[in-house]
Amino acid sequence: MKNFFHDFFKAGMAGIFISIGVIVFLSCQSKLAGAVLFAVGLLCICEFGLNLYTGKIGYAVYKGEKPLKKALFLLTVWLGNLCGALLSGTAFRTSGNTAILEKAELLVQAKLQQNLFSALLLGVFCGILMFAAVDIFKRNTEKSSRHIGILFCVPVFILCGFEHSVADMAYLALCPPAMLFSPSALLFLLVVTLGNSLGGILLPLVLLINKKQ
Repeated sequence: MKNFFHDFFKAGMAGIFISIGVIVFLSCQSKLAGAVLFAVGLLCICEFGLNLYTGKIGYAVYKGEKPLKKALFLLTVWLGNLCGALLSGTAFRTSGNTAILEKAELLVQAKLQQNLFSALLLGVFCGILMFAAVDIFKRNTEKSSRHIGILFCVPVFILCGFEHSVADMAYLALCPPAMLFSPSALLFLLVVTLGNSLGGILLPLVLLINKKQ
């Protein structure tokens, strides 16, 4: 139980950092500048050792803990990310910054109108990039270069319009409750999560196969 709360709290903090990245992105007039500054969220998550679902799912393919324990950990992280995003979104909505809230609502409307298969594929591509960003950080011991993966992969997935489940949680949290808690929003979030999961395990599976050959 102690581990659950520890993992959940670290996941909640990760959701808050991603929410900050989302708010910064929506605040920028330049999409490029916003995409680059969004990377601050993942950079802080990696530096402080927090739990982000898209940064953890890829490592589930490696040997270690039992499958059930891995699944419970990932579910805990996902729920913690969601709670962190909801908490941040609710707090920011009280700020009265209507410009950002309106931009978030328009963006979410466009996301919910897209084909679910398209959302799945966009989630897969994002999952690949997120694992690459985190793994480059973990593998690189040089402080001067370990952030390269984050500073390139994160802006790329944003500029390409790929779907990130936790970022989408944060966008939804900035919307009115009727949109946030709608069945279409939940379905969209689950589909994107599935896409992130498939993309997140793809690269580590390829690396494992190469290692065995």
